Amino acid sequence: MELDLEKMTYNISCFPELNSIKYFNQINIFENIQLDDRRYKIGKVENTMPSVEIQLAKISNKKIIETMQGVSLEGEYLSGKKLFVVGSLNMNLILNYQQAGKNKVKNNILSVDIPFSTSIVIPNDICENDKVNLRYLVEDVSVIYITQSKLLVSITMLIQYLDEY
Repeated sequence: MELDLEKMTYNISCFPELNSIKYFNQINIFENIQLDDRRYKIGKVENTMPSVEIQLAKISNKKIIETMQGVSLEGEYLSGKKLFVVGSLNMNLILNYQQAGKNKVKNNILSVDIPFSTSIVIPNDICENDKVNLRYLVEDVSVIYITQSKLLVSITMLIQYLDEY
């Protein structure tokens, strides 16, 4: 199966498009990131949170599974097939820190791959030999310090199957 993954840009023009989507899943991804104590822990700049740049999502594995047809208890249309995808979201954390005994604030970029997996209902007539078009939209990213040297990254992402052949 050939898979094409496209990043959606977040702007007002994509909202009417999102209202009519049929095959999608919204997922939450969480990751604890341990920072290097020697570099970041001592003299961390107070009241500054890391900023985040999402680079791209990569799919490392995919598989089509036969499932039930009908409507789920939540009202989701079940076509009889699901696409399972395993991948990672590459992002840069821009960390602000201050070395002990110095007043100068420095930035450091930490590149992180956060794994994810999900399933998406797809049309019943899709088979393993067909090209599958997906796109994703990172809806929200939150970063908080758990301790002085540990961060929690929370990402909400929408992945959509495009019904295009």
